[in-house]
Amino acid sequence: MLTKKRPLGFVAFLAVSTAFMFDLAAPFFTPQVSAQSRDAYRYRILAQSNDARKAEADRLLQQGIEQFQISQFDAALQSFQEALDIYQAIKDRQGEGKSLGNLGNAYNMMGDYPKAIEYYERSLKIFQETKDREEKSIALGNLGLAYNMMGDYPKAIEYHQQSLKIAREIKSRQVESNALGNLGLAYYGLGDYPKAIEYHQQSLKIAREIKSRQVEGNALNNFGNAYDSMGDYPKAIEYYQQSLKIAREIKSREGEGNALNNLGLTYSRLGDYPKAIDYHQQSLKIAQEIKDRKGEGQSLGALGNIYLSMGDYPKAIEYHQQSLKIAQEIKDREGEGNALGNLGSVYSGLRDDPKAIDYHQQSLKIAREIKSPQGEHISLGNLGLAYSGLGDYPQAIEYYQQSLKIAREIKSPQGEGISLGNLGNAYFSLGDYPQAIEYHQQFLKIAQEIKYREGEGYALNNLGLTYQKIGNLQLAESTLQEGIKVLEPLRGGLKDNNKITIFEQQSRAYRTLQQVLIAQNKTDAALEIAERGRARAFVELLASKLSDNPNEQLSAPPNIDQIKQIAFAQNATLVQYSIIPDDFKIEGKEQWLESQLYIWVIKPTGEVTFRKFDLKPLWQKQNTSLENTIAETLISLGSNINTRSSSSSFEVGDLVKPNGAFDRDPPWKVVAVDRQNQTVKIQLTPGNEQNRKFTEVTKVSYAYAANKKLQQLHKILIEPIADSLPKNDRDRVIFIPQGSLFFVPFPALQDDNRNYLIDKYTIQTSPSIQVLDLTRKQRQKLSPTPQNSPKSVLVVGNPIMPEVPPYLGKPPTKLRSLPYAEEEAKQVAQMFDTKAIIGNQATKSAILPLLPKARIIHLATHGLLDDFKNGYIPGAIALAPEPLNKGKSEGINGWLTSSEIFDLQLNNTELVVLSACDTGRGKITGDGVIGLSRSWISAGVPSVVVSLWSVDDDATKFLMGEFYQQLKNNSDKASALRDAMLATRRKNPEPKYWAAFTLIGETN
Repeated sequence: MLTKKRPLGFVAFLAVSTAFMFDLAAPFFTPQVSAQSRDAYRYRILAQSNDARKAEADRLLQQGIEQFQISQFDAALQSFQEALDIYQAIKDRQGEGKSLGNLGNAYNMMGDYPKAIEYYERSLKIFQETKDREEKSIALGNLGLAYNMMGDYPKAIEYHQQSLKIAREIKSRQVESNALGNLGLAYYGLGDYPKAIEYHQQSLKIAREIKSRQVEGNALNNFGNAYDSMGDYPKAIEYYQQSLKIAREIKSREGEGNALNNLGLTYSRLGDYPKAIDYHQQSLKIAQEIKDRKGEGQSLGALGNIYLSMGDYPKAIEYHQQSLKIAQEIKDREGEGNALGNLGSVYSGLRDDPKAIDYHQQSLKIAREIKSPQGEHISLGNLGLAYSGLGDYPQAIEYYQQSLKIAREIKSPQGEGISLGNLGNAYFSLGDYPQAIEYHQQFLKIAQEIKYREGEGYALNNLGLTYQKIGNLQLAESTLQEGIKVLEPLRGGLKDNNKITIFEQQSRAYRTLQQVLIAQNKTDAALEIAERGRARAFVELLASKLSDNPNEQLSAPPNIDQIKQIAFAQNATLVQYSIIPDDFKIEGKEQWLESQLYIWVIKPTGEVTFRKFDLKPLWQKQNTSLENTIAETLISLGSNINTRSSSSSFEVGDLVKPNGAFDRDPPWKVVAVDRQNQTVKIQLTPGNEQNRKFTEVTKVSYAYAANKKLQQLHKILIEPIADSLPKNDRDRVIFIPQGSLFFVPFPALQDDNRNYLIDKYTIQTSPSIQVLDLTRKQRQKLSPTPQNSPKSVLVVGNPIMPEVPPYLGKPPTKLRSLPYAEEEAKQVAQMFDTKAIIGNQATKSAILPLLPKARIIHLATHGLLDDFKNGYIPGAIALAPEPLNKGKSEGINGWLTSSEIFDLQLNNTELVVLSACDTGRGKITGDGVIGLSRSWISAGVPSVVVSLWSVDDDATKFLMGEFYQQLKNNSDKASALRDAMLATRRKNPEPKYWAAFTLIGETN
């Protein structure tokens, strides 16, 4: 049975890795009074004098600052100490105070906060004695920053308030602005984001009045941190971009790197990993250029966390090891602890919990040595997560309680809330639901008080899940509804790909609410939630593109009456599936496994039927799953072949039939292959073997395996609702799949009598019911240009093929030519009295300008399923490479990617046919399949025909000819595709030849 990573959700979320993993770019550590700009705030260098010893001390002080700026902290400490010795010897109190302050800065950056505080206090004492009030204010601010880094926020606030009071008394607007910003940082650490924003606003106002661009940029950056923590990612990005702009204008490389890192962190939280990697790589480059070793280590750690989120554990380990090495070299104890904690999180992801525990224990040891309660709180939480992963919930609870105690001591409400949530999760796993409810309610209260909306939503969802477990279904329903209501607005203002990621994190709420409603026999309400919980980003995108008003309210999910109306308008029977997983305890550990399949049938008459199928026996008795069954079906039908194929060689174990055999004749097994003589030895019956020439037999490996799987899928997906489906084979059935069901070849599903589903119905698919309504509106907006106009049909076939690596890390090789695809393209073009673009003429630069003008687009070429060009939408179409130096880059030369298609505006195109392998596949999300088909529909195309596996060249050429012939005679695309499939089946009976294609979207 395939093992899956457990998704972040209710129970898992509050054991969130991002809460207890270290964001190494430390967005809150853009300190102001002294730490915000190491050379602007911390250091006050004495003017040179004629005294040689003073001049030498001044030189050493300056040398220390320069060493500090490139993270040479040991060398800086030596320089500062030598300067201090001279200043003390010549009784230069001002220089002595500044040297002590800089020694504190160095220890602060090395994570030795007690030592930093010791030096800051000595510096403060001197400036009190010399009555230098401005320097005293700065020293107080530095003490506040040290306590802030230790997580002692109340003490930090006390020092910053004293610093602010002095700054106002001496009317130092610069120091006042810094103090206000530092107070904002302290309240940020406490999780009081509204108060943090209030102080940053005051700091920003003064910075603008005194035209301090650096402080202005810092304030904007800190605004971004607060909004990021509140879950308002669009606003956070807006402020970070403003901060970045200022940093570049004033040529502050450090500020630029910091803003880039914070942008990377926010995009990482949104799941936009390509963009996050880009920002962190830029930040890393700057840190290396300015020799900021600490910043370099932080950027490497941030990149490691992204690769951890992406599941690329080897790369995550590589980056975190580099970060750890730098921290150890520069004696950055805090950075060392962070890197060790992050390595622990990677090993937790690898399910190597003992190794994870070892790393977290090392991280905890450092936090305690440097007296960092915040670091200790985080390490204890991570240890709790690791023991939860082992199923040792009592030990996990012990660590969560210790983490909670520290969070309360340092008055960190967000940390307190997350610890409470984790305790709730642990008690939930132990089955102690009353205790779980108590902890989740405490977390909810805190999240609401500090306006931590994301935490509030997850606390509500966790409570709803727990109420469901104790059978309080009404309270579970209302609580889950409230949780969804809190979380849904967090998607507002985000781009499509970021909405998808946020939606994925929230998806369990919709599934649990469906369970609660079904348990109360509220099947119509459950259907509304099932529809509300799928393809929302897609729906919102299509609705915005259809609207003439860009500020129009986003499309609301349909209610039951509107769902019935859509079925009526489509004049089709809609079948909506919902896979419901659940937590199961297996060998003492919780596992997230398939539990139920919910199925709704909505007839055009308005009648709604609900059925369900128990999926648990698949993994309990058959050691498989619905997802595995679908994957094995696709493999048996050819999806393991990477390109369109016209023939394949024989291998031992293949099943073959004599040419001309009937479809229902049993196959023979190949027991030996003689390639020299072009013969196979086949086993007719045990002990009865014969040799046959290659030309006398046809490989039909699918016959037993595929038929068995197709029949099993029919039992699961169709039999429970067979009595509710139409009786007329011309009646349309539109399947609304979910998850792995998007890859089901519905036309090829077989009943017990081996009748295919295509014999009974005309079939379509759609990501959601509401998408059907929107693609219909897309179709209605098209102009009535005749589709047989010569200039309205664009046909591309068998371009000169580009190169692609056969495997990750391998050198690229040229893809195989497709001569049948070329013939197919010429055939289709002839039918529409136009000319196919083939060979070296079919470049991207030639094709792209023609796409918006075409009514029908037919692409007969290779399709690529991989996440191409690191874009968030997987998939690409092979076109001819550009002549040298004309391609955008060597990596994408000759490829039209899904991301590029997504950005097109195809308002005149009614149909795209992707006559290539695997064009209907892609990345499965709660928003549907993210791939080529979604990109074309997003670009404005209402109808797309795609394939689910690698298709045979010759059979596809025949099928496409039949499809377009039927289309010219009948505007119903679904019927045309069905008739083409039936005609192809008469010639090639096996499903792998005719059942790969599916119509997504509008049929008319």
